[in-house]
Amino acid sequence: MQRNGVFALVRRLWLRGILGLSVALSCLAVQAQPSPEFTENFGTCTASTLRAPNVGTARGSSPWIFLTLYQPLPTCTTGWTFQGNAFLAESNSGGAPFPGGATKAMWLNEPGEGRPRGSMTRTVSNLVIGQRYEVSAQAWTDDVDAPTALGVKFGDIEASLSMAAGSGVQSIKVSLCALQDTLPLELHENGATASSPIVTNVVLRDLQEPCQFTVTFVSNGGTAVAPQTVAYNDQATTGTTTNGSQAFAGWYTDPSFAQGTLYNFATPVTQDVTLYAQWVPGFSVGGEVIGLNAGSTLQLMNSNGDLLSMTAAGNFVFPSQLADNAAYSVSVSSQPPGQRCEVTRGNGNIPGDNVTNVLVTCRSIYTVSGTLTGLAANASVMLQNNAGDNLTMNADGGFIFSEPLLDGASYVVTVGTQPQGQRCEVTRGTGSINAANVTNVLVTCASTAVVAIIAPVPSLSAWGLIMLSAVLAFVTIVRSSRTRMN
Repeated sequence: MQRNGVFALVRRLWLRGILGLSVALSCLAVQAQPSPEFTENFGTCTASTLRAPNVGTARGSSPWIFLTLYQPLPTCTTGWTFQGNAFLAESNSGGAPFPGGATKAMWLNEPGEGRPRGSMTRTVSNLVIGQRYEVSAQAWTDDVDAPTALGVKFGDIEASLSMAAGSGVQSIKVSLCALQDTLPLELHENGATASSPIVTNVVLRDLQEPCQFTVTFVSNGGTAVAPQTVAYNDQATTGTTTNGSQAFAGWYTDPSFAQGTLYNFATPVTQDVTLYAQWVPGFSVGGEVIGLNAGSTLQLMNSNGDLLSMTAAGNFVFPSQLADNAAYSVSVSSQPPGQRCEVTRGNGNIPGDNVTNVLVTCRSIYTVSGTLTGLAANASVMLQNNAGDNLTMNADGGFIFSEPLLDGASYVVTVGTQPQGQRCEVTRGTGSINAANVTNVLVTCASTAVVAIIAPVPSLSAWGLIMLSAVLAFVTIVRSSRTRMN
């Protein structure tokens, strides 16, 4: 029984070790990125009939690349389909080897013998949408000393590798963003002479990069807007442009601003986008600032994003024009120091004319402050002004409430939370602002502990005197009572 128990334990530990090793190896395999989705050197392809033995190709290189040619159309186990003059080529000794250690290649011949140009196609599956992929291939020229070209079509991306007469091994690369999980791949003869390409080492590689697209803004007379680089499925941000004499009416995908082409910036970007600014007759938004202290800076903002800085009281006009019936909303984005500015008549819609009656009124503001005394060590007290503007104090000293008040406003300073074991009282804590800061509020804290008064305990002799006095008093009372009775 003990042997069986030991054997079972060893077996369990062994299985756990194998499982852990498998998981570790799997993790290492996942981390080894980027890696090719496939590498095709046509090693599994076959053809039944010899077409031409010992053919010298790449005749402009030294040494030539010799090969044996087979027909009819090849058969492969890796999903390729061949059309037209596509022939299987096998490496021969005596010349330069095929590139990358390959032993087979595809001769994509020019049209002839009643057949179209040679081509090969394959469906690429399991692509990650929004990822970038790259197809590459190596090729060289055949036995005809003339230029040719290799064409590659991957999804909707097409490219061509021009090859000089007799050229040796060259490479072509094509990359794209996968917008669907399955895409067609095609390689074909793309020359205009009797020469043709011979292809091997076709590789599909996941670049491990998210797709990125460019959003371009055409301002049409407005201020320039920089292009934006946007990742797949992310959103572009609104480009801001101004034109002093016209109103901005939106960004359109159609340069003619056709109905339905106004761009929605909530739309996920899945391709390069070009946007065109539309301008219409515009109207200005403005008004007057009063009460702003000399040397102070006030910043105003309109709802279209316009910012306007004022350094003195007077009239103002926002730089951007707005279209008729467009909404506007003027607000203060930055207050001047020591003042509070408020906007009236700042909201509405453009009435077919310039808006000139926005009013911004600035008034001085003042603080409420004072002194705290008597607060015990390690204690805290929370003060309030006008039942708000909470201020916590942890030690004696000066204090100042954070919310300033306008001239004439009332203030009421109170204790919101008393310190433990103490009671704090406020003096000079109420009043009205009179064109100056309030600085004389006083908060005084004192202990609330009860002091016990303990009487001394009488001694034994003292107790005797007390008892004697009580007896004598009793006797006196009794005698007095008998005298009245007689």
